[in-house]
Amino acid sequence: MNAEINGGRQRGLIASPVYNDANELSLKLTATGFLVECIRRSKQEHLFEGQKGAAWFSTNRGIFEVWFLPEDGTFASLEVLEQPQQNGQYTYTFRGTPQITTPIDSAKRMYFIKHGRLMFEVSGTVN
Repeated sequence: MNAEINGGRQRGLIASPVYNDANELSLKLTATGFLVECIRRSKQEHLFEGQKGAAWFSTNRGIFEVWFLPEDGTFASLEVLEQPQQNGQYTYTFRGTPQITTPIDSAKRMYFIKHGRLMFEVSGTVN
């Protein structure tokens, strides 16, 4: 287990269905230069049917959510549709599989990065 996330910084993650997945991802991120400061359960862990879970990561390069599918799943056929609102906010809807019927509203622009059975949700500005 990654030493950077020990010592009580995994708030409630142990009970998460993606506990092992999040720790494995943390090790991979650390190997590529990220300092994982904290991992928590995500409020998005029950966003859609067939989802294994989700985790919230705080790193030296920013905060992001990661959605996990089961081992045989993929986000390859999922399309994310961004709809800017007149009030400066954004609404995101989804088309394809897995089927996600819940739209996401955000005050900041969001970026969705697909990586096999993982979907990274990053909000804010990209440098």
